[in-house]
Amino acid sequence: MVRCNAPWEGFHVLYGGDVKCCTWSNVVLGNSHTQSIAEIWNGPQFAEIRQRMYDDDLATICPSWCPRLYKDSSKPRLEPGRAETFNGNVARIQAEIALGETQLGSLPIDFRIVPTNACNLRCVMCGQDRGTRRSFGVDFQQDLASFYPYARSILAIGGEPLLARAFVALVRDFDFDLYPDMKFRIVTNGTQFKDSILSLLPGRFDFVGISIDSAIPEKLERIRPGIRWADLSQGIDRVLALPGRDFAVELMFTIMRSNYEELPEFVQFAVARGAVPTFGPVLGDWHGQQFSAEEKQLVLAVLNQLDPAQVPNLEGCKAFYAEPADSSGVDIQPRHPAACVDDMG
Repeated sequence: MVRCNAPWEGFHVLYGGDVKCCTWSNVVLGNSHTQSIAEIWNGPQFAEIRQRMYDDDLATICPSWCPRLYKDSSKPRLEPGRAETFNGNVARIQAEIALGETQLGSLPIDFRIVPTNACNLRCVMCGQDRGTRRSFGVDFQQDLASFYPYARSILAIGGEPLLARAFVALVRDFDFDLYPDMKFRIVTNGTQFKDSILSLLPGRFDFVGISIDSAIPEKLERIRPGIRWADLSQGIDRVLALPGRDFAVELMFTIMRSNYEELPEFVQFAVARGAVPTFGPVLGDWHGQQFSAEEKQLVLAVLNQLDPAQVPNLEGCKAFYAEPADSSGVDIQPRHPAACVDDMG
């Protein structure tokens, strides 16, 4: 029995167009700039990673701290929906997983895209290459559209996804009557919650993640240059108070040298507002914000003070900081937060 369905469900495009089966996987399976989704999905790299998963060869696929491997992870369940085409694909995925198939007749249901690498902030821990070609070109968007009947989610990250007009237009114009089982998801810096954006959230999204790396105003503005605490906090409150809100809201905290001691206060900040706090470390050597092996133990001591009932990805984060300093050196593209946040598909 496979421990994770990601190679049978997920198609995750990273900043430079590289594709993985999930955010945390160590293995690149193709590139969306030079190959179609279908070519990558049933290409030799995807087939090989499915075989490795079926053989329980996780050491060559996944970091040991991957949040999807922990019992408290909120990884999505493979469940039927409303549309016949979607349900037929779900049934086929289930059958192919049970049989250990590596060449699939089923199609991916969870997509992760980068609508733009543009961002209005200059966060101190961000390692994104802003010169990287944007991943949400016209050709890819047209290719992606052919998979809408089978899709469960499209997760947008950045950059700042809400700065991408093409993505906002896609959300606004998407035909949810034709594709009733699809929902959008987003990780945003929380600075773009204008009325026109807020009106698009209910009924179209099932997850909104807001990066906020400190609940102390002056510290947040130092960590995330270009942001104003008053604007961010007002935006968060407006999202949480939306009439008819039918989506989860996570406040996402990147753990680094500048802020790890305030994790307990951040949890209380999120919980008091009805949001879910989630954490992730900086991966790689980004502007001196990473931790040595000895310093990781300091972070672990703070994490051990927290209530697992309040932080759904806490156990995965503990596992990350329990690892030696060089064990996280896999080639994973950073995001906000970079690692321990539950992979939403």
